[in-house]
Amino acid sequence: MEILDIMKNLQTDEEIEKFITYRLSMLENDEHKTIGINTDTSVYTKLLNENIKINLIGRIIIINNRVNASKFGSLMFDDNNIYKYLIKASKKYDNVYEAVYNAIKAYGTSKLSNSKIRDLIYRCFSSTTDKALSIKVLHYIKQTFCTERSGIAHNMFKFLGIESDYVVIGLYNNHFHSFNIVYPEGREKDSLLYDATCTLGNLPKMYCLEETAKNDLLSNKSVTLTNYNTMETIKKMTNQEIYLEDDNTKYTIFKDGQLKTLVDYVYPERAKKLIYKNRY
Repeated sequence: MEILDIMKNLQTDEEIEKFITYRLSMLENDEHKTIGINTDTSVYTKLLNENIKINLIGRIIIINNRVNASKFGSLMFDDNNIYKYLIKASKKYDNVYEAVYNAIKAYGTSKLSNSKIRDLIYRCFSSTTDKALSIKVLHYIKQTFCTERSGIAHNMFKFLGIESDYVVIGLYNNHFHSFNIVYPEGREKDSLLYDATCTLGNLPKMYCLEETAKNDLLSNKSVTLTNYNTMETIKKMTNQEIYLEDDNTKYTIFKDGQLKTLVDYVYPERAKKLIYKNRY
């Protein structure tokens, strides 16, 4: 991969800064948009930056066929230092998917990760301002979870020249979740589901998404994925060895326009319809 090779050869801080500026100039996104809860966007394809406000969902409870959830804050990705962690990881890991995963861990996680601390930061910030919380704050306290990690992964893949989708509203085994759909050989080829929050050993969860499975996932259908016999397919797609344990998990993407009603306990006037077609 040409971009990866260039990154491996960057030596000085000045070279790194210039390359980051150069790459981001090629990926400019002038769109101003809010995505996530109370919007019509649950799958975002462009680079995430300070212009994109991401509304986060708190807990989800299904009661009497109603999907009850609450918004507890908003997020923006405004830190170009993310890519310094990627460049550093690229020098250590030849496997680009492992490099992205380890760059995410170095940037935003600690052994003392605590979702309550992260949620408290969002709630305190949201109570005093309607602005989005900077990813820099969560980097500083090393408290990132699925929404943040999949957003970082999305931008890192874009930086590397690999097509990616950021799924901001989804379910993983009945729990609200964010993950990525990655296209190693371009959008016209096969895709991978890349989950940087859920791990298998020293790699994120990765699943081959055949065309039918991908279309089902993007059509609000529950998709059950397994790693059984997928390692050779991933190797063919990525030209890299990927060792995965056997696994069997369910993913769904929430989208607007169907039957379930999202109830926001904190701000009920903001509630909108969000659904998934197949109950687990």
